[in-house]
Formats: sequence, structure tokens, C-alpha cells
Amino acid sequence: MQDCYEYVRTERKKGQSLSYTFIAVSSDAVKVIRKCENDVFEHTFRIGDVVEGRTLKKFNFKRDKEHGKSVYVESHEKPSSNKQSLANQIDIIYEINKTGTTPVEEDLSDILRDSTTTETEKERLIKARIGQGDFRTALITMWDGCAVTGIKTKELLIASHIKPWRKALNSERLDPFNGLLLIANLDKAFDTGLISFDNNGQIMISPLFTDAEAAGINSSMTLPVMHKHKTYLKYHREHVYKSG
Repeated sequence: MQDCYEYVRTERKKGQSLSYTFIAVSSDAVKVIRKCENDVFEHTFRIGDVVEGRTLKKFNFKRDKEHGKSVYVESHEKPSSNKQSLANQIDIIYEINKTGTTPVEEDLSDILRDSTTTETEKERLIKARIGQGDFRTALITMWDGCAVTGIKTKELLIASHIKPWRKALNSERLDPFNGLLLIANLDKAFDTGLISFDNNGQIMISPLFTDAEAAGINSSMTLPVMHKHKTYLKYHREHVYKSG
């Protein structure tokens, strides 16, 4: 891929003319500029980013007309298709930004709108959703550092849920046994299903996670599992973990 190689593809969507400019910023980053009349939006995609369930692995410039003169990205989670085009993926990111809400913000709005919970419960749930408050404190007490590596620097530790927030009952959202305290690389890999743990605490690395070693994650890692963790870990293995 040439540095700063640039070209434009124009197409019609919803009666509007859209142009996409693809710029190779480096060997592992491509900037895409999306233009629709006077509306200009840009985003830089990097190897390792996750977009709509796809972990970006490799960029391919397709200059020929047959491929729409786009930039396509390889990923292992889903088969190759037009949705692998960065033109399609920047459309997804554009729509997310246009709504002005992230999944976390949507969850917080749901909490505030729930008429069945008290104000005190809402406050606890909000803090639990953003990894703060009693939930984080309980996890720090339980794990005394990263649950896998033992790192104790609190600024590096992320409090997250084993059974995903959106699939959990309010009681499960506040249950410290439904939580792990992890450093960022492990947290992200666990959250996206690239790793999980069996009932003995042995790490399970997805066959899709081909560069786990480069991310500092290896098959010798373990998690101290208590009995009350097992139901949540079972859910994670069955519904979140990417087994192939």
C-alpha cells in the first residue's frame, strides 16, 4: 500500500451523491473522507479496530472498476462481502455519530427511563454501567488487582461485566461475581469474545484471535474462579466467546 495514495469513488445512496476518499496514512491505517453535498465526515481505520463485529486485519486497495475502486478490509469473524468495504463501514460509523449516542449512553438512558427502579437503584446501576461506584469497589476488594495478571495499579484496571450488561437482570448487573477487574487488553479481548475462561479458570483463546501473543495474551494465563462466577462464565462461553 502506498503512503497517502488517494482516489475517489462516487455512488448514489438514498437519492444522494456520496464520495469516498481513501488515504493510506500508514501500512496499518487508512483515513476515509465521506462527502455528501456539504456534509463532510472523516474517520481513520486502524488494524485491530472492531467495526460491526469485524476485527480489521488487513487493508486491500481495489483500484479496478469491478471492485468499485474501494478499500476492503480482511477479517476472520465474517466472510468477505461488500460490507468489508471501508465505504460501507464509514457509513456505519457516520450513522452512529449522527445519533450522538454510544451503546453505553443508550444503556444509561434506559436506566433513567425505567419507572420500575428507585432513584437510589438508578444511581447504583449508572455507576455499575460505567465501571465505578460500589461495583468497582467490590471488584477491587475481590480481586485486589487484575484478575489475570495481578497488576495492582488502579489507573490501569477496568471493571467490566462477564454476562453482558444488555443481557443481564438488574440484580446481575450489580453482582460482583458477574464482574472482572482486568487490564485494557484483556478487558477488550474478553468483552469482544476473543477470549473466555473455563470453569477451572483456564484461558480460552479464540481461533480468530491469531495475534493474541502480540497483544500480550497467552495460553498459560488463568483466572481464580469461585463457584458463583461459574454461571456467568458459562453464559459468556456460550453466547459471547467466538469459538470459530
